[in-house]
Amino acid sequence: MVDKFYNLFIDVKPLDEIFKDAIVVVDTNVLLMAYQWRDTTFKAVYEVLIELVEGDRLKIPDQVIKEFANKRPEVLRHLSNDIHDKILSLLEKGNSRHSSLNKVIPSLDFFEDKDKLYKAEQNYNKALEDLTSAQKEYKKTISDLLGNINNYIDKDPILEQYKTIFERAALDALVYNEQEFKEELNRRKNEKIPPGYLDKGHMGDLKIWKEILALSDKNVILITRDNKKDWVYTDKHDNVIGARRELVEEFYNLNQKTFKILTPSTFIELHTESKGHPMDLDVKEDIKRTPIKFDDILFPKGDKKLSEMLGLDTSGKQKIILNHQLHMLENRLHEYFDLVGQEDLIPDKYDDFYNEFELAKELKKTDPYLAREKYNELLYRLKAILDDVFGD
Repeated sequence: MVDKFYNLFIDVKPLDEIFKDAIVVVDTNVLLMAYQWRDTTFKAVYEVLIELVEGDRLKIPDQVIKEFANKRPEVLRHLSNDIHDKILSLLEKGNSRHSSLNKVIPSLDFFEDKDKLYKAEQNYNKALEDLTSAQKEYKKTISDLLGNINNYIDKDPILEQYKTIFERAALDALVYNEQEFKEELNRRKNEKIPPGYLDKGHMGDLKIWKEILALSDKNVILITRDNKKDWVYTDKHDNVIGARRELVEEFYNLNQKTFKILTPSTFIELHTESKGHPMDLDVKEDIKRTPIKFDDILFPKGDKKLSEMLGLDTSGKQKIILNHQLHMLENRLHEYFDLVGQEDLIPDKYDDFYNEFELAKELKKTDPYLAREKYNELLYRLKAILDDVFGD
């Protein structure tokens, strides 16, 4: 009788028992995050990665490196677009207010001529009375930066930092029968077995999982910022609770070892505390920020059915459309809140505005149409504030 319930009673170790000696696997999105971290944050994370490499604990799936290589130029393109849209285009329109460089591109310290760029920005902010001259200098340096970023597609400084880690931690690609692999992927999709059953036509997640399973002679912790429902359980705020039970059981059944999933922020904090000192608060906040839409980069529109991208119930076309609208409105509101908060435009009203947003999100459960109306109303009010500051 007990055998019938074996999966309920497997000996999964608590995190604190495996944390100091488990193999650590990093996902593609963690590597890409470096392009939006400040220099101090990258150094803090890089030191942890190097320490894991020295202890022969860090492993990077071959599939992760392939995805990183494919998506890195797209991340640089996003950075280039942000600089143009949030700074250069506003300067060209004659607006004196715009986002600062270190907010648009936190990883600026990695790039050449950073001192020149910072100095130009400072000169600009101090010399508004001589706006024409300061604008001309600043616009030129921003244009030069755009040119540098375009050149970094072939070779960038962050990639150079990763070279040592890749050389020492990269796993060899698995050899597999392509037809058998496709059959397994289809079976998992049909039976909704994680991971990968939400990915239409893509084998990336399953390839990464197979490489992780190959490490099952030891406990493994996967570090990922992804919160896809076929990898993790999340709470109502979309915070990661832990790995899907199916993954934990599949990993355990090979060698009775434990598999865990942690976010980058949680892992770095635990690692730092295990060394006897608290995590730097600025580094913690920087890691938690999400200025780049990694889902859009890793899963471009058109790669999946809309219902699969959003994890929606597809019982009705109208419901799918409504959920898509709510998803897009939420993303736009988050962008507006980020900009309003960074520029400190409404310090006395920011909390009130954000509380309205949270209440509207709760409305989705009972009246999604009213939630959409509230989102649009809030979006209109925030847009009016930004228009007053930055112009049309």
